[in-house]
Amino acid sequence: MNKLKSYVPLYLQIKDDILGKINRSEWINGMMIPPEIELSKSYNVSRVTIRKSLNEIEKLGLLERKAGFGSIIQSDSRNSKNFTVIKSETSIMNEMGVTLHNYSSVLSKVKSDAVLSRIFNIDLSSELYCLKRVRGGHRPILISTSYLLPIVSIDDSVLSGSLYAYLAQKGIFFESFDETISAVQSTNEHRSTFDIKKDIPILKRVRRSYNSKHIIIEYSETFYDSTAYEYRNSITLKSM
Repeated sequence: MNKLKSYVPLYLQIKDDILGKINRSEWINGMMIPPEIELSKSYNVSRVTIRKSLNEIEKLGLLERKAGFGSIIQSDSRNSKNFTVIKSETSIMNEMGVTLHNYSSVLSKVKSDAVLSRIFNIDLSSELYCLKRVRGGHRPILISTSYLLPIVSIDDSVLSGSLYAYLAQKGIFFESFDETISAVQSTNEHRSTFDIKKDIPILKRVRRSYNSKHIIIEYSETFYDSTAYEYRNSITLKSM
């Protein structure tokens, strides 16, 4: 692993390093990885830290851990690469030193309107899942609304954790993403939720997430309190 970054928790750095091994096919599907005690020596950290790293990878659906047996890679690099490029809000907040939790979280089914029908290329009034959450640390930092095609059944267990980790467990992985980020004027809802003044702009991120057939599966709009949030991303360049 490269030199550690003091501002990023160790377990997240190790998680990213292991994802890199999966992505580069150093650790392949079906392979048993070294036991925790060997990993702790290799990374020069405690087994508790290693266990936290493996827990994070397991949440992504890329690792199966069996007590008394070991940990096995459960996905190929085509799936794992998406997690090295696009990070969930949970991962970004962890890197900021914020333990992310929900202030409110609602999952519902909605009928697509003219805008959503055009985005998803579906018939007007088709059903979509809608996940709306207010999340943050010691106070709210973001308001997100995600619309998803109902290609799998989604239940309330998605409300508290990472959406992408939940979808990975359902066998849904994304091949590409389109994003735009802009500064916008806050609405009354934003100012009330974030407890900010009217003249403070906020960040808006719009994301379209596509599968391997370039079919849009998720469309989301997320608004961030610009006084408390740093947008972070990582990009991995690959040789052809």
